[in-house]
Amino acid sequence: MKNFFRKKGVRVAIVLVAVLAVILASALIMDSGANVADGSVRTLTGPAERALTWVVRQLEHVYGYMFKYDELVEENAELRAKILEMQDEVRKSESTNEENALLRQLLKLSEVRPELDFEMASITSWSASTWSSSFVINRGTRAGIELYDCVVTETGCLVGQVVAVTGTTATVRTLVDSSTSIGAYIGRTGIAAVAEGDYDTMHEGVLKLSYLPDGALVYNGDTVLTSGSGEVFPPDIVIGEITAMKVDEGGFTEYGIIEPAVQLASLTHVFVIKDFTYTADDSELPEGTELPSEGEPVEGGEGAVVPDEG
Repeated sequence: MKNFFRKKGVRVAIVLVAVLAVILASALIMDSGANVADGSVRTLTGPAERALTWVVRQLEHVYGYMFKYDELVEENAELRAKILEMQDEVRKSESTNEENALLRQLLKLSEVRPELDFEMASITSWSASTWSSSFVINRGTRAGIELYDCVVTETGCLVGQVVAVTGTTATVRTLVDSSTSIGAYIGRTGIAAVAEGDYDTMHEGVLKLSYLPDGALVYNGDTVLTSGSGEVFPPDIVIGEITAMKVDEGGFTEYGIIEPAVQLASLTHVFVIKDFTYTADDSELPEGTELPSEGEPVEGGEGAVVPDEG
């Protein structure tokens, strides 16, 4: 519309001048006092005057719109900016509320497990590899995170273990990863075993409970916890529960299927256990198990998640 009046402005002005001339002539005739002529002119110019009045009003609306258009555009931009700012504040508020809820849960856990030192972290990305299950968090050595630290939820359920760390980030391998191997026991009976992952179970989101003693009574719904053997994982961290018992391909060895207590897909924040007081004694370990030095994983053995090479 603005471009139209810029291009056609001269023509529009000429038309307006002509119309105004007609009106002026009509006014002069009416002032002359010629009654007959006056009536004739009124008859002729009446419709034109009414049409002109309508045109003028429309032009006033158009020009009013044109003059206010820039103001409306500016106002619209300001309103959009305010909406974006409000949406950002809402997101920050929701994030803060979520973090506060997590911290309240962690406080309860800390009261129950005062020997554990926690560091909260946010998940920044997940691995796209089909050969592993891992994610990256926004905390690293500057926050006191170390290699092989245990990672849990705010309620103390096992998530995984730190397998790579930089100054500001760390990579966490989840408990269902095919390389997972954790010293474990069944809460109901205290039977020791190993919670481990493999490629097939990883894609199902579960892990196996292996190396069960002959004749062990394991039932669906039994809770599986970390044993603390090897001093890599703190003891009594909930891994999950038994959902099925199966026999290997040879038909001789029985193992359980563990459904993790954590819903990995819904995680946004985790808690890294930076330190803990080890309280287990050697009598609780399976016969023949040797304790490594503090912080050292057992390569391929019970109680460790083997880190990526390189």
